[in-house]
Amino acid sequence: MAWVVCFTTWGYVNSFGVFQTYYTGTLGESQSTISWVGSIQLWVIFFVSTFSGRALDAGLFIPTFLLGVIIQLVGIFTNSLCTRFWQLVLAQGLCTGLGSGIIFCPSMGLVTTYFHRKRALAVAIVTTGNSAGGAIYPVIVRQLLPQIGYAWTVRVLGFINLACLAAASAFMRPRLPPRKSGPILEWRAFLEVPYLCVVAGMSLVFGGLFFSYYYVSVGPNVHVWRPFCRALMPRLSTFRTREPRLTCVRPRSVPMAAPSSACLIPTRSSCSSSLTGSASPSG
Repeated sequence: MAWVVCFTTWGYVNSFGVFQTYYTGTLGESQSTISWVGSIQLWVIFFVSTFSGRALDAGLFIPTFLLGVIIQLVGIFTNSLCTRFWQLVLAQGLCTGLGSGIIFCPSMGLVTTYFHRKRALAVAIVTTGNSAGGAIYPVIVRQLLPQIGYAWTVRVLGFINLACLAAASAFMRPRLPPRKSGPILEWRAFLEVPYLCVVAGMSLVFGGLFFSYYYVSVGPNVHVWRPFCRALMPRLSTFRTREPRLTCVRPRSVPMAAPSSACLIPTRSSCSSSLTGSASPSG
C-alpha cells in the first residue's frame, strides 16, 4: 500500500511535464512562469514531510493520513476548475503539494517499521511507485484531454487517487507503539562533514533532476523524441531509486530533504528561463 501512496504522490508530481505543456499553450504564460507551479509543489512536499513524519512517531498516523488525503483530493478537484495562473499555484502548487507531503513521509516511515534486514530493499521497491505514476499519469492525460477536456481529465486523475488512497487508508496501520521524537531540528548534524556533503550534493541533484521531466515536451525537436523520452524516463528512474534509498537506514538521512529543497525553486526557475525561453510550447 505504501507503493500506492508513492504512486499517487511522487508519481503525480513526476507527470507535471504534461501539464506544463498544456498550461503554456492555454494560459499564454511563459515556460518559466508555469514551471513555478510544479516547483512550488515540489518544495511544499519536501518541507511538509519534515514535520509530517513526526506524526507517525506520535501515534497519529491514521488521522494524519486521512487529513493529507482530503487536502490532496481537494487540490486536485479544485485544480480542474482553474482558469488562471494564480489559481493553479494555490490548487496544484500549494494544496496538492501540502496533501502529498502530509501522507508521503509517514507512509515511508511506516514501511521501515515492518522490516529490519531488508529495510533498504523494501523502501527501494516502494519508491518505484513514483516511476510508475510518472509513466501512467501522462498517458492518461494525453489520451483523455482531447476527448473529454481538461476539467474532466483532471477529475479522472482525482478519482484514480481517491480509489488508490482509499485502499491504502483501509490497510495501512502502524505496527509500533507511539514513541517520543527528538528535536525538530538537530543542529549537531550540521557539524558532521559527511552529512553536509550529502546535503550539498542532493541540492545540486534536485536542481536539475526534474528539469527533464518538466521540459521533455517543449524541446525544439519535440515531435521526434518526446513520445520516446516521456515513456522511457520514468522507467529508467526505477533503477535509480534503489541505490540512493540504501542510505535511508542511517540516522538523520531523511531530514536532509528539507535544506536541500531550499535550492530547488530558484534553481528551477533560473534554468527554465535560460534554456527553454525560446522553445515552442506546441508540438
